[in-house]
Parts: sequence; C-alpha cells; structure tokens
Amino acid sequence: MPADNRLAVLLDGEFVKKTLGKRLKRFPTHADVMSGVKRILAEPSLAECSLYRVFYYTAEPLTGIAIHPLDGTRIDFARTPVFSWNRQLIAKVENEPDVADLRPPLTRCPRRA
Repeated sequence: MPADNRLAVLLDGEFVKKTLGKRLKRFPTHADVMSGVKRILAEPSLAECSLYRVFYYTAEPLTGIAIHPLDGTRIDFARTPVFSWNRQLIAKVENEPDVADLRPPLTRCPRRA
C-alpha cells in the first residue's frame, strides 16, 4: 500500500469524553473510546487506507486544591473520582497498539492586575 494511503486519527480527548459521556450517560471507558476508533476505521470511504497512528490529545488530569466559590469547601482534585477515571482512561488508551498519547504540560498563567 502506498505511503500516501496511510491514515492518522486525531482524537481530542476532552471532546471525546464529553460527547461519549452525554451519549452513554456515564464516564466513558477506554473500550468506549477504542470502539469509536474502530467505527471510524470501518468507514467505507477509508477502505483503501491503512492506519498510521491514533493520536489521543489530552491534558493531564487536574490536580491541586481549590476552594469552592459558592460554599467555601475545600476541593482536592487529585482525590476525586473523576481524577481517577481520567488517569485510568489515559493509561489504558495510551497502551493500545498504534496509539500515541499527546499531553502538553500544564502551566499556570499569572493573574492580570
């Protein structure tokens, strides 16, 4: 197969989680994400293409501590279920064959005066 028939699939991890979560009415698993990839690859118009790589682009799950603006309670993001679900999802997706995980470093922007 010629090199120009190679297909790269780029997944915006946050968008994928949001749309799958709405459709499934729960936090998506790595199996949900990968079944979406298989659905894309099964598209008849892509029959002549071979998979180059799946790029899963997402940020590290949020860590740190914040104060809830309405009730003043302390939130430790690293201890929330969503943090654990995100870490598990990323770990499993990035270990799939032909998947490259792209995670830019998070930086804090200084507040404007």
